[in-house]
Amino acid sequence: MKKLLVLGVACAALGLGSAAGAAAPSGKPALVLNFLDISKNFVANWPQNRAPKFGDQGLFQDNIYTWHGAKPGRLVGHLNGSVAFLTPRLTRITVVATIPGGTITVFGDSGEGRVTTYSVLGGTGRYANMRGEAVVRTLGSPNSNNDAVTIRLWR
Repeated sequence: MKKLLVLGVACAALGLGSAAGAAAPSGKPALVLNFLDISKNFVANWPQNRAPKFGDQGLFQDNIYTWHGAKPGRLVGHLNGSVAFLTPRLTRITVVATIPGGTITVFGDSGEGRVTTYSVLGGTGRYANMRGEAVVRTLGSPNSNNDAVTIRLWR
């Protein structure tokens, strides 16, 4: 189910792109971060014997690891998120990721593609007053619980 979510978000990263996302700022980002996101927990408010429908919601927790494209690095953070189904194939997610240096808040819509771009609305600590995008790519099968995440932040 997290896949639906993260298939809504990061196993999700599923492809319609973010309907809520704004265009990335011009120029070179002030900071680029790369992580591996692995689903940990998912709780849904709909019966598991049917597909999700409008209004169904879920909560999820993931672990965040360093990532350099080959295998997971060390555990460096976690995220807590929520997903709301707008249609059976379109979700809206909100995530707060705790990573070294502070937190980042991510928001956006996700469809069924393997890559989804979400808006970074802001953060705390080192990420305060920054905005940007989080590009989530599902690794492996569409139902995988692993996502490569690239975060680009501008001041």
